[in-house]
Amino acid sequence: MITDYNEISLVHAASKDKELIFKWRNTPFLIGYGSSGRAVTWSEHSKWFQSVLDSNSTTLFVINLKDIPIGQLRFDVLEGDIYIISIYIIEEFTGKGIGGAALKKGISKFICKNDKRKCVAFIKADNNASKSFFLRAGFALDKSFAKVPHGHVAMKYNPE
Repeated sequence: MITDYNEISLVHAASKDKELIFKWRNTPFLIGYGSSGRAVTWSEHSKWFQSVLDSNSTTLFVINLKDIPIGQLRFDVLEGDIYIISIYIIEEFTGKGIGGAALKKGISKFICKNDKRKCVAFIKADNNASKSFFLRAGFALDKSFAKVPHGHVAMKYNPE
């Protein structure tokens, strides 16, 4: 378990990070793209990554552990003041408290104390590990969202 919260840092993703934060994929020329399972070429992925960086509706952070990039944290505008949050940690670093610490750090960095923005995560309904992870990070199941992707549940961040 991570005992020093300060070992984890978040930096805004830049063009140079596209290979680093996606290095856990099987090959740099064929990348699984989201939950759709669609495979894309590295060229397609590079264009997508640049569009994320250029977007006004997405904020992408690289998660570093002692300056080693080990994942990503992403905020996408859902509507108005609601943001979809997603996190990915390289598998060898999961289960060590890094994801929860990065998520909490990202939320506190991205959302000011008095900010009215809210965060929601869409988790596959049968993914109990992810649901537990988000529950431990301060999220709760929320059935009020009308636009939940098929087969997913919504979890909303509830600050204490």
